[in-house]
Amino acid sequence: MEVQETWQDLKNPFLSKGYFNPPKKSGLMWSIYSLVKKVIGCGILLPLRVVLFFILSLLAFLLSKIGTIGLPKRIPPDYVYSFWRRLLLYPIRYCARGLVFCLGFWWIKTTGKPANARRAPIIIANHISLIDAVFMCSVYQPCAVAKSDVGNMPVVGVMARAIQTIFVDRLDHNSRKVSYYALPTY
Repeated sequence: MEVQETWQDLKNPFLSKGYFNPPKKSGLMWSIYSLVKKVIGCGILLPLRVVLFFILSLLAFLLSKIGTIGLPKRIPPDYVYSFWRRLLLYPIRYCARGLVFCLGFWWIKTTGKPANARRAPIIIANHISLIDAVFMCSVYQPCAVAKSDVGNMPVVGVMARAIQTIFVDRLDHNSRKVSYYALPTY
């Protein structure tokens, strides 16, 4: 005989004493050390990191905009940047590292030794946020594959064109094939 539980029989994990532990009502007792940490962290470092974030974003955008002047909106896959464009776009890597730092990722531990570009020319990474893409740009400065909507974004689209992103239209099956054949040229 099977026992069926109803929703009234199930214990609510948010109300049971095993899962919920409210703070004591004795008041907030902050030590001098915790107050100093909060003042320095929120009062000094947070505004400094926000200002630095916007300065680095603006610098990366301006370098991307200047580096892509005169190029078509969709760069052909076999197009190779000239020396001055590559030289101008190289600092974007350091701007990306600074952005990751400003977002609070001071050090990201990587395991293993990365292979050189001849042995492993493609890096496949599943990302869950845009921070992952910025981190990959700061470490490897890759040519990315992105959906075509990214190229139409005002600021991000310029930066994506600067790193020679291959844009894929998800609704067009021919676009996938063109992107597949464009990968070995980078």
